[in-house]
Amino acid sequence: MTGFWLNGSPEGAGGPGLSPSLARANVRAWLAGEGIDAEAGAEVLLVVSELVANADEHGGGCTHLAVSVGGGRAARVTVAVGDRSPLPPVPRDDREDVLSERGRGWNIVRRLASRVDTSSSPGGGKVVRAEVAVPLPRPVRARRPDRQVVG
Repeated sequence: MTGFWLNGSPEGAGGPGLSPSLARANVRAWLAGEGIDAEAGAEVLLVVSELVANADEHGGGCTHLAVSVGGGRAARVTVAVGDRSPLPPVPRDDREDVLSERGRGWNIVRRLASRVDTSSSPGGGKVVRAEVAVPLPRPVRARRPDRQVVG
């Protein structure tokens, strides 16, 4: 298992924290280094974006972002985002305001992730973790050379 860590704004700084676009760019580059291309990692990047945006909007700013990948038949990418709020995320009813452009992030995360959990941080706040299955790239098989018929 390998991992990636990125600090947001320091504890108590009260700043906006890590932006979703900066988080996505860093995770995209890290995933590529792990052999996971942009297409295979698209759901991971969406989860990263939504969790970081939620931390900024509802959690007082993103304190850190950690991403790790484990193997198996499909890679399991775990995204962990810390913020300053001890309150857990609250799912919204998607039918509340069908025309709203906001309020769908947590539901998106829950649909894309195979597992989601929230835990308290030792220094206050919380960490939200989401595990996303990503197909591993297929190994390229060596082609057998074409046979020539000599006649």
